[in-house]
Amino acid sequence: FELRFFEVQHRVPTLAVRVEGGGKVLAYSADSVPCDALVACAREADLFVCDALVAESDGKDAARRAAALVHPTAREAGEMARAAGAKSLALVHLARFATRDRVLAEGQAAFEGQTAVPDDGTVLPV
Repeated sequence: FELRFFEVQHRVPTLAVRVEGGGKVLAYSADSVPCDALVACAREADLFVCDALVAESDGKDAARRAAALVHPTAREAGEMARAAGAKSLALVHLARFATRDRVLAEGQAAFEGQTAVPDDGTVLPV
């Protein structure tokens, strides 16, 4: 495997990671607001695992909290996946005040590839 790290934008120094091997790419956002480094990390990834704290349809307060906590919304995660040309997207790190179905719907609306909100123990193909 080859690992590449990307400095992303969070309250503390944080790195996204891109894992390549066997002709496959897995990208993981870590905690960050949307930035060019996340799009670069996810470029043509088979699977982009990205934080999506809330759906913007959860309300303006929820979206403001996501920004204050320095995390993307589901729409922003989907937009980064689309800009990167990723093949699939897993939305993770949902806030306790997020609505799972809204997060999934918003991610799907922003990204035309396969989108999931995995549970603990979910296995996703890369």
